[in-house]
Amino acid sequence: MEACNRHEKTCDELVKHTFPGGKYNKSKSIFDRIEELYNDLIKKQKTYMLYNKFNPIVANEDDKYYPYECAFDFEAMLKKIEITDNEKKLQITSEHVPVSVSIFSNVPEYDNKPIFICDSNPKKLIKQFVQNILKISLKAKSINENKYSHIIKFLDAYVNNNQNDLDKFKERNGPSNIYDDKQLKLLLNYENNVKNATSLKTQFENWYLAMPVLSFNGSKYDINLMKQYLHKSLEDCGEIISFAIKKANAYMSLKTQHLQFLDVRSYLAPNYSYDAFITAYKCKLEKGFFPTIILIVMIN
Repeated sequence: MEACNRHEKTCDELVKHTFPGGKYNKSKSIFDRIEELYNDLIKKQKTYMLYNKFNPIVANEDDKYYPYECAFDFEAMLKKIEITDNEKKLQITSEHVPVSVSIFSNVPEYDNKPIFICDSNPKKLIKQFVQNILKISLKAKSINENKYSHIIKFLDAYVNNNQNDLDKFKERNGPSNIYDDKQLKLLLNYENNVKNATSLKTQFENWYLAMPVLSFNGSKYDINLMKQYLHKSLEDCGEIISFAIKKANAYMSLKTQHLQFLDVRSYLAPNYSYDAFITAYKCKLEKGFFPTIILIVMIN
């Protein structure tokens, strides 16, 4: 910037700054795109009768943000590892094993008190953890389906109408191997309409189906702590990881159809502690310390 300012002093008024990438434009949300599509459809006489009975526009800005989340925190104990090779210079004597997890959510019916699960068997613990957060997510899904039913019905109709147009075109014109250039161009247009309609519907489903599952420093610790059993537990519940962001040894995000694991620390300043985080947002609760001695008694 300093070099630019120095250079400007020697430039005349004909010199202009150019920005090849263009100015920054805020990307449209899924609600903005649905509203824009709906407005375009009802302006056209051909599609007005098909869509004027729908109203997929969300007036309240707060309703354009996903309303629910679920938070969790694991506790672990050090388990001794039997050493089989005494000649190695680096000896790993213990490993972290998850023994308990606490879960809390703002989803109705799960927002009164936290869920505590304690089990000395980490495989069973992770399975119970996944079952509980999935149950919470499915509750959030049912609420969202009712809340955004006007959008879901509109998108279903939009996909079906475009698919019907494609089917009718194929029925009128026969197999595609006898099409001329004009017919092939029309076929491509109908197929793109179906593809775009389906894509928009899928994007909205991805938005309201996947509940954020939050942790603090979970990308580096909690996910790694349970990853040995996490994938199998998710698959047993019908959840397959479709998207993942991994940075070195940290899992920044894991996403299934109904769950998306995220780390709060990814959105904070570096080295921001949990205590500083809850203090900054003036939370009534304070950072607690887990009673490890009680846990040892419970497990034994």
